[in-house]
Amino acid sequence: MASQEIRPRTLKERNTQRSKRIETMELKVAEVADLCDFTSALIMRNRESGEIYSFISSNSFQPNIEDILAYPKSRNKLPRDIEKIKRKKERQRLRGMRKLEDYFPNSVRQIKETPTDGQRKLRHYYWNHHRLMGLFLEGRRE
Repeated sequence: MASQEIRPRTLKERNTQRSKRIETMELKVAEVADLCDFTSALIMRNRESGEIYSFISSNSFQPNIEDILAYPKSRNKLPRDIEKIKRKKERQRLRGMRKLEDYFPNSVRQIKETPTDGQRKLRHYYWNHHRLMGLFLEGRRE
């Protein structure tokens, strides 16, 4: 077999590829709109960044295009989806804090809030008290 030389693509070829990608995306969105019984599918392209946004509108729900453009990283997402993602990320962040708290109780508490000296002393007293009581009870069981 003869080895094929890899040559750089010309500007025309790159533009053709780009237009093909945009066309296929338009077709996909139209297909999804058909399947979901939506009345129309609208594609918008941000000329500055080159990103493509698709908005699917129906009689029951009209997306707020300004909201979607305000969140450029969430491409093809409706405002409802954006809110869901925000809530999910917040839950994951809190869950991560809880996991850290198991390993480093004092440091995570300081990250969460900066209590006064009195509150901090009281908190450490209770935390140490519970820990010592747990050790004490474990010792008694034996």
